[in-house]
Amino acid sequence: MFKNYFKIALRNIFKYKVTSIINIIGLAFGIACCILLLLFVQFELGYDKFQRNGNSIFKILTHTNNKESNYDGGTPVPLGPTIKRNFPECLNAVRLTSSSSWKSIRYKDKWFNEENIIAADSDIFRMFTFEFIKGTLKTALSDPNCVVINEEIAKKYFGEEDPLFKTIIVGKDIFKITGIVKNLPANSSLNIRAIISIANSRSFTKLDNHWGNNLAETYIQIKSNSSAQQLEKKINNYLNKNLNGWPEENTYFTLQPFNRIHLYSNSDYGIDYFGDYRTVIIYSVIALFILLIAIINFINISIAQTTTRFKEIGLRKVLGAFKKQILFQFLSEAFIICLLATILGIALGGFLLPEFNQLANRQINFNLDCNTLSYIVAVFLFTCIIIGIFPALLFSKYQSISLLNSMVKISSNSGFTKSLIILQFSLSVFFMICTSIMSQQISFIMNRHHVPEKEKIIEISTKALSSIFPNWEMEKEKVDAFINDVSRSSLINYSAYKPGGIRIFKTEYNGREWSGALIDFTDSYFKMFNIKIVKGRSFNVNEFPTDSTSSIIINETFAKENKIENPVGKIISLDGKQYSIIGIVEDFSLGNIKQKIGGLAIKNSNTSTSKLYFTANRKDIPNIINLLKSKWTEFFPNALFAYTFYDESWEKEYSKEISSRELLNFVSIITLLLAGFGVLGLTTLTVARKTKEIGIRKVLGASSKNIFFLLTKQFGLMILIASIIASAFAYYYMTNWLSDFAYHVDIKVWTFIFATIVTLFISTLLIAFKSIKAATANLVESLKYE
Repeated sequence: MFKNYFKIALRNIFKYKVTSIINIIGLAFGIACCILLLLFVQFELGYDKFQRNGNSIFKILTHTNNKESNYDGGTPVPLGPTIKRNFPECLNAVRLTSSSSWKSIRYKDKWFNEENIIAADSDIFRMFTFEFIKGTLKTALSDPNCVVINEEIAKKYFGEEDPLFKTIIVGKDIFKITGIVKNLPANSSLNIRAIISIANSRSFTKLDNHWGNNLAETYIQIKSNSSAQQLEKKINNYLNKNLNGWPEENTYFTLQPFNRIHLYSNSDYGIDYFGDYRTVIIYSVIALFILLIAIINFINISIAQTTTRFKEIGLRKVLGAFKKQILFQFLSEAFIICLLATILGIALGGFLLPEFNQLANRQINFNLDCNTLSYIVAVFLFTCIIIGIFPALLFSKYQSISLLNSMVKISSNSGFTKSLIILQFSLSVFFMICTSIMSQQISFIMNRHHVPEKEKIIEISTKALSSIFPNWEMEKEKVDAFINDVSRSSLINYSAYKPGGIRIFKTEYNGREWSGALIDFTDSYFKMFNIKIVKGRSFNVNEFPTDSTSSIIINETFAKENKIENPVGKIISLDGKQYSIIGIVEDFSLGNIKQKIGGLAIKNSNTSTSKLYFTANRKDIPNIINLLKSKWTEFFPNALFAYTFYDESWEKEYSKEISSRELLNFVSIITLLLAGFGVLGLTTLTVARKTKEIGIRKVLGASSKNIFFLLTKQFGLMILIASIIASAFAYYYMTNWLSDFAYHVDIKVWTFIFATIVTLFISTLLIAFKSIKAATANLVESLKYE
C-alpha cells in the first residue's frame, strides 16, 4: 500500500514539474537558511560547555554605582590570593593578564606576531579544562619563565619537532616550554594560545599588595555546596572591614557565573569576546519565520495547483478512498518533496557556510553530530507534516461530485491566503528596514569623527622596543628618521592610545575633585587625526618647551563638567601636579560610541611608547611596508615588525555591530527571495482562476497592460498593509537597538518608503512575467478553460 502511495507521489511530482521544482527550490532555500541560523544558535549556546568545572567557576566583576551602574572585568591584583587565603569555600583562584609586549615571539631566527598570549596563576589548569598533549598540569607553570603553548603554535613553530623543554623568546624574556595543550574550541570565552607564569609579568608582581589598580581578571572556583550569593557578601564585608575604607564608596565586587559570561556578560573588558542572549533569541525566531515563509510558499502553490487535481481527488473519493488515505497520499508527496528539499538544503547550507561564517564572524563547523542531526530531523518533520496535511485537509472536505464537476472555487481573495502573503511581505520589509538602519548607524560611527584617508594611517607596535632598549629616547630618533625616509611622512606620532583607549586619573579644580580620562599625545596627533582646536593652541614643544611638562589640553566636555569658564590659561591639578590649560579641542570619541563622550585631558608626552602612527604619502603602500620591514630588521634585529592599518583597527571596535548588519542583510535577501516565490505562487493561482476571464477581456480588446493591472492591483494593497505592519515592528525594534549607543542616527521616513518600493518593484517584475504569459496564451484554450 505504501509502495503505491510513493509511486503515485513520484508520478505527480514528474507530472507537475514546474510547481514541483519551485516547491523544492523554495523549501531548499528556506531549510538551508534555517539550518545555518540554528547552527549559529547552537554555536552560541554551546559556549564553554566543554569546561568540566563550568558550573562552579565565577568571574569577579568590579561594580561601580555612581551616576550609572557600571561593571568592569578588571580587579585589583591581590584580590584572588586574598579570597583563596581567607575563604574556605574557594577551591582555586586564578588571575589573568595580558601585555602587548608578549605579542612578539621568537624561535631561533624567526619572529612571530601572536594574539591571546596571557600570564596566569598555575591553578589555571586545575580550574579550567585543558587537555595536555605533552607535559602535566602539576608542573606546567610551577616555575617562572615557563610557558604552555597550544598545538597550533607548536605546529607553526616546530613542525614535526618535539617542542617540549625547548626555549622561545616572548617579548624580551626566554621561556622554557613545559606543556603543549589541545586548541580550545572556537566557542570558548577564554581564547588562549599560550600561557606564561604570572611571575613573569613585572608590572603585575609590583602590584601584589596594591589595591588601587584593576589590572587582573580574577576567576574563582567554589565548592559545590557553597552559595555564590553568600560568598559575594562575605568577600565585600571582609574587604570593607580589613582594607581601611577600600573599596571606595559605591564600589563592590560581584560574582558572575562563568557559563553565563558569553551571553549574559555585564563587562566588555578583557580578552573575551562577548555575545548576547537576545541575539540567540532573535535568530531562533528568524529561523522559524524563514522556514514558515518557505512552507507558506508551498501552501500557496498547492492552492494554485488544486484546480488541476480536482478530478483526480474526486475519482479517488468515488472509488472509496477515505480521508485518511487521501491524507497519506499527500503526505507521501510531501515526504518526497521535503526529502529532496532537505538534501538540497543541507548541500546548499554546507556551500554557504564559509560565507555565513564570514558574515557572522564565527567559526561554525557543519558536523553531522547528534545535535545537528536532531535539528535537521526536526526541521524535516515539521516541514513535511505541515505541507502534507494542509492540501489533504483542503481536498477531503469537499464532496466527490463537486470535485468531479470542478464546482469548487479556491479564491485568491480569501482572508487566509491574503494573510499568508502579508506575513511574507511583512517579514521581508522588516528585515530590509532593520538592515538599512543598521547600515546608516555603522556609517555614522565610522564617519562621526572624520579622519581623512584613514586607510593610509599605519600603526606600528613599539611596546617591545621600550623594554628591549633602556635608552629608548635615542632609539626613537632612529625610528623617526627611517620612517620619514621611507614614507616621506611629515606626520609621525607616538601615543599609548589611538582614539580608542583611555586611563582614568583624579583631577581637581577650585577644590572640587573629579575623575577624568587622561591620554598622552605627541605634537602631531591632532593634525593626523583631524581633531579641531576650538580655543587656544596645540602643543608646540619647539616654541614652548614647557608644553612637554606642565601644559595640558582639554575637551569641551571637560570644561562643561568642571564648570570652567574661559579655560585657556587656567591651572588645574591632575594627580597632584599642576598643569596650565593651553587649548580646548572638540569632543571626539575614545573608542566605542556606545559610551557617552566624557571629560578628557590631554598631555604632550614624548615618552609614550606603545604605538607609533604615521601617514603613508606614497600610493604604493605594499612597497612601503616591505621597505619598512627591511629597515626595521636592520635597526632592530631583536624585535618583531608588527603593523596594522588604522581603519582596520577602528572597524574591529564595531565588529559585533557589523556582523549583525551583514547577517540581517543575508536574512533580508533570503526572505525577499522566498517572498518572491510566494508572489509567483499566488499569481499562478490568480491566472489559473481568471484564465477564462482573461480570454474574454482579450476578445473585448484588453491589452497586455490591462491584464497586467488586473493581476497587480490586489498585490499593491497587500504590500502596503505589510509595509505598515513591518514598519511598526521595525521602528520599535530599531529604536531599542539604537538606544545602546550614546550617539546615533535618527530613524528616517525614507528608510521605510525605500523598503516598500523595493518590495513592490520585485513583486511587479514577477507578476509581469506571469501576466505576459497569460496575455499571450492561446485565446481559444483560454475561452474553453473551466
